Amino acid sequence: MIERTAKRIAVCCAKNNVIHQEQEEVCAYGMELLIATLCSTAAILGAGLILHRFWYTIFLLIPFYHIRIYAGGIHAETYAKCILSFTVGFLTILLGTEYLIQAGFQDGLMLYSLMSFLVICLVSPVEDHSRPLSVDEQARYKKKARVSALGYESMIQVIYCIWKPMEALYAASAVSAVALVLILGIVKNKKIGYHPAHICR
Repeated sequence: MIERTAKRIAVCCAKNNVIHQEQEEVCAYGMELLIATLCSTAAILGAGLILHRFWYTIFLLIPFYHIRIYAGGIHAETYAKCILSFTVGFLTILLGTEYLIQAGFQDGLMLYSLMSFLVICLVSPVEDHSRPLSVDEQARYKKKARVSALGYESMIQVIYCIWKPMEALYAASAVSAVALVLILGIVKNKKIGYHPAHICR
């Protein structure tokens, strides 16, 4: 459904001279990613609203999105699997973070976030065969992933050290989630091999 919708939008853009005809395929692919991201985000925010944890969800999503866009990591093979795995994974992190806080593991969450930051700096970007990168992109993304991760991790650690707000703990879990996605991406690449492709469905 996402592919069909994206294709229709791309065709409409080409017919109305918004894009050139030869850009139609690239536009359709970009629209697929945008629609899938919007669906995933809406599902997560909706779940956060229902669970009365909307603001904690925001503090999880923003660092995760901003760092992962450059760091890469594992990707699902279909958009349906992507949306489902993303939603389930984020709810697990959200509720898992709450459980660890209630169990008095706040300092452990901050320490794990710091360790995760080091993982991001060491291994990013992690490619998936549906998201290949050129040599120039790899160098650029590595730098951006490190800078964004450093910015968030520094801010999180300083804010928690001074004021200890709950929101900082959820943001720390977001950094840890990025590191987990990277590790899963490495494991996947080693297990099935890395085969660059435009997108795998």
